[in-house]
Amino acid sequence: MKGMKADMESYKEVLHSLETGPYEIMDTFAEHLKESMGAEEVFIFLFERHRKLLRLVGTSSNKFEEQKGRLKIALSEIGWQDEYKCNEVTLLEHPIPMMETFIDSIYSVYAIPVCVDGELMGGVILVTSKTLTEVSLDFEAFSEIAAGLKLITDLSSMSEMKRKLETLELLSVVHAQVTEPHFLLDATLKLSMDMLNAEVGAIWLLKGDELKLEVIRGIEREKVLKEVIPLGYGFVGLVAQKRDPMFSISASSDARMVLDIFDMEIKSAVAAPIDDGEQLLGVIVLINRKEQSSYRPYKHFDEFDMMLLSDIGMRLGVALNRAELYHRLEEEIQNLREVKKQREELIRRLQKQLNRLRILQKISQAMRSSYDINNAYKILLLGITSGRGLGYNRALLLVRDRQQHVLRPKYWVGPSEDEKVTEEWQAANERALRYSDFRQYLKEEALIANLDKGLIESIKDKVIPYRGNQVLERVVLRRKLIHVTPELLESKYEDYAIIANMLKTKEFVICPLSGRFDTVGVLVVDNKYTGESFFEDDLEILGLLGDSAGLTIEAIEGYEELKAKTQTLERQKDLVEYLRRFAESILQNLDAAIIVIDRENRIKEWNRKAEIIFGRLRERMVGKILEEISPELAELQEVANKVYEVGETIDFSEYYMRLGDKELYLDIRFSPLRNPSLGIIEGVIISVEDVTKRRELEMELKKQERLAILGEMAARVAHELKNPIAVIGGFLRRLEKKLDDPETARKYLSILMDEAKRLEGIVGEILEFSREKRRLEFEPVDLGEITRDVLELYSDKIKHKGIRLKAVGLDHGVVVNADRSRMKQVIINLVQNAIEACEVGGSIRIEVGLESNSAFFKIWNDGEPIPKDVIDRIFLPFFTTKTYGTGLGLPICKKIVEDEHGGRIMVESGEDGTMFTVIIPVNPVRKGE
Repeated sequence: MKGMKADMESYKEVLHSLETGPYEIMDTFAEHLKESMGAEEVFIFLFERHRKLLRLVGTSSNKFEEQKGRLKIALSEIGWQDEYKCNEVTLLEHPIPMMETFIDSIYSVYAIPVCVDGELMGGVILVTSKTLTEVSLDFEAFSEIAAGLKLITDLSSMSEMKRKLETLELLSVVHAQVTEPHFLLDATLKLSMDMLNAEVGAIWLLKGDELKLEVIRGIEREKVLKEVIPLGYGFVGLVAQKRDPMFSISASSDARMVLDIFDMEIKSAVAAPIDDGEQLLGVIVLINRKEQSSYRPYKHFDEFDMMLLSDIGMRLGVALNRAELYHRLEEEIQNLREVKKQREELIRRLQKQLNRLRILQKISQAMRSSYDINNAYKILLLGITSGRGLGYNRALLLVRDRQQHVLRPKYWVGPSEDEKVTEEWQAANERALRYSDFRQYLKEEALIANLDKGLIESIKDKVIPYRGNQVLERVVLRRKLIHVTPELLESKYEDYAIIANMLKTKEFVICPLSGRFDTVGVLVVDNKYTGESFFEDDLEILGLLGDSAGLTIEAIEGYEELKAKTQTLERQKDLVEYLRRFAESILQNLDAAIIVIDRENRIKEWNRKAEIIFGRLRERMVGKILEEISPELAELQEVANKVYEVGETIDFSEYYMRLGDKELYLDIRFSPLRNPSLGIIEGVIISVEDVTKRRELEMELKKQERLAILGEMAARVAHELKNPIAVIGGFLRRLEKKLDDPETARKYLSILMDEAKRLEGIVGEILEFSREKRRLEFEPVDLGEITRDVLELYSDKIKHKGIRLKAVGLDHGVVVNADRSRMKQVIINLVQNAIEACEVGGSIRIEVGLESNSAFFKIWNDGEPIPKDVIDRIFLPFFTTKTYGTGLGLPICKKIVEDEHGGRIMVESGEDGTMFTVIIPVNPVRKGE
């Protein structure tokens, strides 16, 4: 026993027993007991309290090597189920199951319970041929065996605890360092299965009101019958529903474990909620413990396993929460990085855009400083293509022709030869770098740049219609910028072909030059040589440039137009000033007085001749009301007021006016002063011509003419009177001889009376023509009515000659202010002449009407045409082509129409007949008598 005590004291041996199980050391105990007590066989059993059975852990016989750990004896089989006494030997009357094949029936079997502090730790079975009294029992050894069993059990539990704690520590490291959720779940499940030595493990995560299988180990996925289960379903669902850990040691005694979740035999299981302290995240479950080399009193999960798994579930919940927060943080950090990157990119773009805006401002300022439109065009294109400017490869300017609805190429800036691109750009940059001010460079470069050569030469004669072209109409008429990409060009080549063929590139921008009211041109920009694409920033800048340049070009065009108009206005101003002076000079030097009055009858103009005629200075007359100056001028104002009513000119000829002691005869015309734009009469222009001297001269001339005519008249009168007087004298002598013949005397007296009447008529016509003054009675006279009376008077003669008569307008009420008897005398004379001129069956047409402010009387006959030399003399006194008459009929008509009524009488004669026309003013000016 001393050797056995030495073995028990060996800590290394005890530790070794933790690794190999309790079997080896217990075998040593059994061998020592066999030897010390002279037994055939010794078996040492360990008491498993929860199952109330003894498990074989040591034997002195090699025959039972395979039975160690597997052979179990229920307490009831050896009578210990009710009571037992420590170290009390019991003879087993019945063979122990599973041992009866190995133990001969000739041997006796004794069972001895071994205890520590009265607590059953196990039992020793002795197989011997001796009787109980013959057996040397060593109760101290039994106590040491009990202590050994207890120590091994405790150390085994401690070793298991140590392994679990080490795994738990590793799990803490995993939870602390792993942030990927799936890997975290998988690693936690693996370590949990290793820690609790489980065959199968699974993690279910809560998705709404259901649990969904997320990770599984130890079983194929195909053997999972339900991957989604509701809360409360089965062992897993119940843990989730109650949010408490649970374990089950037997499927036969726990119906919850046999629900159809897994297609496998479930012996025992433990599950715990995955909880972050606030909310349920899922459930972790372990199923069936695996066989292990180290000793364990039982093979099911226990309460400590449950608590440990519960702790793992809480740790996993926190880790998942932390992982989620970590991922959110990572996402936030990534988002912040992206925001930072975008911000940096935005700052870079803004800086670039700001720099471009400065360049755009300088281009606009340079353009606005030029008043030459072509120079402004050059500044614009140079600013777009310069390396110090916007830096695009090429820029084409198309000018709009509004009349023809076309675009005409004006300038095209860019390398003209592909092989000289770098050389041309380098030279342009060197020139630009000589100037510190980019605006100055643009202005000076534009002055010397010859843009009529180079690229423009290939297209300068092209004409690009924009009407009917959807793309160009959108640019020109709707003022929209268009970015043409290779994809757009390929899909709609026909729409862009006219521009693309000129540029020979697949990407370009068409930008309208938009003025305030209209599009003045189109700008086409490309990057043919660098191949750089156009981005939103480029389009924004080009749009701003198009608007700014369009306004500037429109302003320059407006300036040029204004300049031209100003020059024209200056010339017109000079001309107007000249014409004003000229008109003023004419006005003041006119031989007629000019008086201008406004609608308030105030005098606006009073020229020098008016001063002379009316004896009043201009300075004192302008601004005064005409009727307030004198009664004579008040008469003029009355007539002027009628001009507003009739809207036409009113004339007075040889108007008599007495001014002080002077008697004047004036020709006065009242003309409306019209405002054509407003269509109103603003005033009246009164022109007054002093014809007093002219009238005196006319009177004198008429006197002289009358004297001359009297001489001719005397001869004609003598000739005209000679025949009647001779006839009268002859018949008087005959009458003297025939006084005794009454019949013959009466015949001679009748002839004498006819000749006397004839002589009286001749004398009457001569007196009518030669009379200077005649008092006229003006009254409203209907020319149609007078004409009807005259035609009625001559109706017999007209019928006698069979003349076809046509009269027009006699019933139209053509009324004039005239002397009725004198007008009737004119019409009688003309109708009589027409009847005499017509052949038998001839035609006469008479027409009466109004034209403007005058009435007319026309009479036509189809008689022989009057020769021209006769027409020239037809109104001369005593001229006649007849064999009878005095030749005073038409001169008297002329006197009545023209001298007495201020009208006109005219004659036209041709192959188609002769027409006499009389025109009488509706309101003729009554001439002084």
